[in-house]
Amino acid sequence: METPVNGPIPSDSDSKSDDNLPGLDLSSPVVLEKFAKDVRKLELRIERAIREGRRSKAKVLQRFLDRSLAARTLAERAAVDKADDPRGGAQEE
Repeated sequence: METPVNGPIPSDSDSKSDDNLPGLDLSSPVVLEKFAKDVRKLELRIERAIREGRRSKAKVLQRFLDRSLAARTLAERAAVDKADDPRGGAQEE
């Protein structure tokens, strides 16, 4: 087998993760706002599917949400913000 013109075939360990997408700053307020909007829309679709009794559709949407870059980025951001909170994440009442 010949090597491609652009270089050797990358192995699994050479592949880039989602966090290293070129030209996408995941901490940008604009990107985070879009991610939050997209996640909320998916959550509403899941809620509507459950209300309508479409369990299999809800399950597919939940899987899609679990694996989305938007949801993972927002969850990581929330965890970092909670860890940086001097009160340790405790909320005032």
